[in-house]
Amino acid sequence: MDGILLINKPENYTSYDIIKVVKNLFNTKKVGHCGTLDPFACGLLIVGINKATKIMSFLEHESKEYIATIRFGSFTDTYDLTGKEISSSNILVYNEDKIIEVLNLFKGEINQTPPIYSSIHVDGKHLYEYARNNEIVDIPTRKVNIYDIDLIKYTGDTLTFKTKCSRGTYIRSLGVDISRKLNNDGHLSFLKRTKIGNVKLEEANSYDDLLKGNVKLLSIKDCVPFKVLNIFDSSILKRVYYGQDIILKNETDERLLICDIDKEIAVYKKIDKNIYHCERGLFDEDFKSRRLKEF
Repeated sequence: MDGILLINKPENYTSYDIIKVVKNLFNTKKVGHCGTLDPFACGLLIVGINKATKIMSFLEHESKEYIATIRFGSFTDTYDLTGKEISSSNILVYNEDKIIEVLNLFKGEINQTPPIYSSIHVDGKHLYEYARNNEIVDIPTRKVNIYDIDLIKYTGDTLTFKTKCSRGTYIRSLGVDISRKLNNDGHLSFLKRTKIGNVKLEEANSYDDLLKGNVKLLSIKDCVPFKVLNIFDSSILKRVYYGQDIILKNETDERLLICDIDKEIAVYKKIDKNIYHCERGLFDEDFKSRRLKEF
């Protein structure tokens, strides 16, 4: 069975905890997910089963949307409520206009330093390995994009905001950087992912329903962020099954999900004028053999 599951991951579960349940439910080892969520975080987790695992990398590159809460007065080594307190301070309080002004400073392309408790590789090791071994490491900054950031609620000691950002953005780092701009210590006390590309949290299955096996399995077509194209020309389909470039004169989209009799068979990317190149084959060999004989 192939398909995509949207899961509303609860707090205090790892993304892999969800994967283990899905593997048992569908009795398969071929399960992958799009965008790991920290254990303390909750929200949208996209899970691919069997053939759908091949599409996860395309979803991974889509923008993400989060709701997050910063708690001021305490800075932790993980940048969130699960970590060890490194420093604390009296809380400086501002009016909402000042808060909005500071949030707006982060819109656009920014340089961000990931937290040391993260899975990023530096010199062949995860950053969290350096942290656990108390080793000093130079953490490289990287460019990320904050497309939108809006204030939801400010109480003086907490600040809740909503943001839409590029792949690779660490919201924990964003929370700490906002705190520092406000001359406060701070860490994330809450984080929820609400959207990946066009896929929304509201469409997700609950964890309880997952445990009961009462979940809705979506097709790849339901979730890809690019155009779905059904092709009926057998000469073009033959080239797709052999992974060859194809010419599509009336198409302008950069990337296409190619379907044969409504079955997803490949992802193609435009490389020059009307020429499209195969990025990923999605068909199984039995289906390919049957269709080639029919042609």
